[in-house]
Amino acid sequence: MYRDILLEKKGNIAILTMNRPEVLNAFSVEMRQDIGTAFHDLAKDDTVRAVVVTGAGRAFSAGGDIKTWKDSKKTNSMEIITKAAHRAVTNLIALEKPVIAMVNGDAIGAGCNLALACDLVIASKDARFGQAFV
Repeated sequence: MYRDILLEKKGNIAILTMNRPEVLNAFSVEMRQDIGTAFHDLAKDDTVRAVVVTGAGRAFSAGGDIKTWKDSKKTNSMEIITKAAHRAVTNLIALEKPVIAMVNGDAIGAGCNLALACDLVIASKDARFGQAFV
């Protein structure tokens, strides 16, 4: 159902794992779309009482995958990226269940923003937060 995330349930807890560890969970268009869809689906699931968001491997998320932006001037891909990111965050904020970011490593740029949009952030001792556009 999802391409770049894993979504599992443990009892009443849903665990959304960004699953592109080979690129430090950098956001592809597909991953942004998957996250938006997952939050929408979780909002309708009455068996879920809380959501945990984390990243596979050694990073929470390195932010946007700029390698996927190379053809953005030839297509409308930047518009697609922006709309997918907006939908993901809008659906997260609209979710009437607590969302906990479990940050296990780097949370940079859009990854940092996703973590900070959650209701609670739990960071490991190895977690680092940063903005790419400061």
